[in-house]
Amino acid sequence: MSQNEEDSVDDLEEQVAPQEPQIEARAELTDVEEPFSMLPELQYPNDPAHVVTYKIRVLLVNLLSNSAIIMVLVNLTQNDLIKALAISVRRVILEEIHQSKVFSILMDETTDVSHTEQVSFVVRYVHDFKIKERFIQVFNVQSTTGEALEKEVISMLNANNLNIDDMQGQGYDGAANMSGIYNGLQSRLQRQNPKALYVHCHAHCLNLVLVESAKSSIQFITFFSLVEKLYAFVANSSKRHAAFMEIQKAMYPEDRPLELQKLSDTRWACRESALRTMKKVIPALKQFLEEIVQKDPPDTSAGEASILLKSINFEFLVCLEIATPVFQETAYASNALQLKDLDLAASIELWMECYKA
Repeated sequence: MSQNEEDSVDDLEEQVAPQEPQIEARAELTDVEEPFSMLPELQYPNDPAHVVTYKIRVLLVNLLSNSAIIMVLVNLTQNDLIKALAISVRRVILEEIHQSKVFSILMDETTDVSHTEQVSFVVRYVHDFKIKERFIQVFNVQSTTGEALEKEVISMLNANNLNIDDMQGQGYDGAANMSGIYNGLQSRLQRQNPKALYVHCHAHCLNLVLVESAKSSIQFITFFSLVEKLYAFVANSSKRHAAFMEIQKAMYPEDRPLELQKLSDTRWACRESALRTMKKVIPALKQFLEEIVQKDPPDTSAGEASILLKSINFEFLVCLEIATPVFQETAYASNALQLKDLDLAASIELWMECYKA
């Protein structure tokens, strides 16, 4: 091929080659050229809700008018969109609460993976003859004393334009900082509004009974400890987990393999599901442990498997038969007590049925 022909081919390839789009990293919503003829003026620059909503309007107008290239995959832009959606949803919720006139609050605290103490804030009210529970916000707290939580609640109510005098109820767990009759959150709020009746979460009460009953005797302490160890032995190794699944498929070809469940003191329904699963798969679990023990050459986990296999004895099976139906009955009550349309009379009736059973 001659030099002229090569130059012609190169020119042709440049013409047909796809052009890389030139996209800016991110156009700040406050920096884009705005077609203000389509937008109202920013009336409340000190109101975060109004500012975020205004920014989203600018973004949408610029996208529609193609006057700026804006990437919506950047985390800052996505956060603006999420904030705008949150503001819109919260506005609807607060409007319903204001129409209902009265409301109750539900709060619970937990620690996230970064060891930051967080409190979830939920409002319960009646709107159009329907009981509604709406999540409002999660906020971080530096202190969980009754005084610190009182300041956070008052700040939260003021930020959402809710009057504490309209609060008719409080629902927390039984921790001293929440339920204390002198310095607990509930007593501090009742000093400002005596009508704000405190109710200890009945489902949480039931869970406390179950957790403490599991520690009532050394036999059941040993039993639940072994259930947790069996779960950890299977789940902590992908190889052992796959082998356990294959044994279940061979023994129960018509059923779906079941996963062993982890125990937890805070996840209320987990003990019932863990025991129910354990009762169904105990034959497959014993065969799984026996195969590890009898494997030649020995597996590195053969020693632990041998100890666990010897622990699945008559006492373990008796505890499993006793505990499983008890936790199944209480799981029904626990789930019913967490229904959003449940009232106090129905919850007491459920308690009595559970007690008689």
